[in-house]
Formats: sequence, structure tokens, C-alpha cells
Amino acid sequence: MGTGIFGGATARVQQGIERHLEWIYRITTARPRLVFLCAVFLLIPAALSLYSTRFESDIFKLFPSQKGPLRLFLESLEWTGGAKEAYFLLEGDRGKLAAEAEAFAERLRAVRVDGAPGFTKITYRVFDTSEAESFARFMGYAVTHPQLFLEPADAEKFRARFAPRAMDTALARTRTELASQVGMGMRDLIAADPLALRDLVLPRLKAASQALNLDPESPYFLSRDGRLLIMIAEPARPVNDMAFARKLVAGINEARKGAGVHISCAGAHLSAVIDESVMKKNIVACIVSSLFVVLGLFFFTYRRFLPTFLIPLILSYGVILALGTAGLFLPSIHIIS
Repeated sequence: MGTGIFGGATARVQQGIERHLEWIYRITTARPRLVFLCAVFLLIPAALSLYSTRFESDIFKLFPSQKGPLRLFLESLEWTGGAKEAYFLLEGDRGKLAAEAEAFAERLRAVRVDGAPGFTKITYRVFDTSEAESFARFMGYAVTHPQLFLEPADAEKFRARFAPRAMDTALARTRTELASQVGMGMRDLIAADPLALRDLVLPRLKAASQALNLDPESPYFLSRDGRLLIMIAEPARPVNDMAFARKLVAGINEARKGAGVHISCAGAHLSAVIDESVMKKNIVACIVSSLFVVLGLFFFTYRRFLPTFLIPLILSYGVILALGTAGLFLPSIHIIS
């Protein structure tokens, strides 16, 4: 019984398709001008609607983000700025790296996106003079709370610094440093720690950075072999702002030109722009390859050139009509759609 019902439904569908095709054949052969005018009448408003439709290539716009977990994720990126650092690796001779890093940092600071700086902070030194005040406050806290920063074995050394002779020696060193025309950042550090107790705290802090295998004698984020320097930059906007990311990556590529050392980079903004470019290329390749496959199958089946060449025209007309109709109801359409 089920087979009979299914067979009857299939027969009715086939009859409906045949009648529809017969109607199309009849009206296109009997009134070709009317059919052409109707097609043009539908195509013009669809094309105008398509022209005013915004096509999104931002991967974050592919999913609904008005509510739910994705909105929370995007807003957290905007609020916290998480996952937005850009990392640069400068590779070359040790003698060139420092000068090239200074020059490259200046070029990055000069990068502008919509008239505003592209980066808020660029770090490539172990001690950044712009952070001298905050570092001095930190050292002032560290030397007054030694139990948080010293190994238990160094407690006796710390206590010995308060012996009269040791204090006189430390104060004499402080007077010498202040008289040597040191910078304001160093003056703040000396004022926060006049007894130079930082000499006991800093070694443990430096030991924490040895996981990166940095040169302890260099003021830069330089590898021990002196052939690699690390630079970290913080873009001004989060990664989900794709328009900003595209312009920022263009500025980065411009800043890398003419460098005397090899500069490679990584980061969320760069990855997002690369992924977007790859996605566009994949979509174009998929469309072109699919069209050739369809044309090949059609010609292999019917062995006629004219209908085969008309298929791209028919497909283009259908796509314009479909996207133009969608543009009447949607403010934007993602390119994957």
C-alpha cells in the first residue's frame, strides 16, 4: 500500500513538472518579446537592490550575534582587548637587530588607521622607559614586602642589608647614582629603593623570564644566540573589527618593507585577515570549478554548444534575482551565503 501511495505521488509530481515545462515552452515560443520584457523588468530592480546590498566578509558576521554566547564572546573581546597582540620576530645579525628594532618600532608607531594610531603600545625592551614610574612603584612594594619575592634562603642576606656599614655603603651608591645625571625613570626607582634592596629581588624576577631563553645581558627581548629579537605590539582595536584589521595589516606590511633583517609576524588580526582572504579565494575557486563541471556535464549529455553557453547567463540571472530579492529584506548578506 505504501508503495502505491509513493508511486502515485511521484507520478503526480512528474505530471506537474511536465505541465510546467510545457507552459514555459509555449509562452516563450509564442510571446518571446513579452518574456524578454518581463525578465528585464525583474532584473533591473534586482540589480539595483543588489548594488545597495552590503556584502559581509567578516567571519564574525556569519553567525547571529545579537544575543547568546557569541555576543558575549564578541563583547568580551571588545571590552578586554583579549587575543589582540601582534608578535614580530626580527631575525638577522646581532649587530643589526637593535638598530633595526628601533627603526621598525618607529615605523609601527607611525602606522595610522582612520587618522588614529594603529598601535597603543610597542614593547621590545626588558625595561621600557615609558613604564619607569609603574616599575618604580612595583619595586617600592617589593622591597617593603620581601616575604613575597625572596627565597627563604635569601632572608639572611636581606637582613644583613640593614647593618650600619651596609646601609652606609648603599646610601653612598645612591648618592653617586643621583649625581651621575641619571634619567627621571632611574631617579624614581632610586627614590623608591634608596638601600638598593632590589639587587636581591631582581634576580628572581629575571629567572622567570628565562623560559623564553633570553639574553640576560641585553636590554632587548633578544635570544641567547643574538640572532632573534621579539617585539610585541598592541593594536588599538579588537580583532573582531575587520575593517580596522585589514588597514592595520596593510600598514604592517608597509612598515616591514626595506628592513635590513627578516621580519615575520603573527597575531589575531593578521590571522583574521589571512583567513578572510583564503575564504574569498576558496569561494571563487568553488564557483568557477562548479560552473565548469555543470557545463561539462550538460554538454556531455546534450552535445549542443548554444544551450551550454547559455547556462552561465541563466545562472547569473538567477543569482542576481535571488540576491536582489534577499537584499530587499536583509541589511547585509555574507559572501559565503
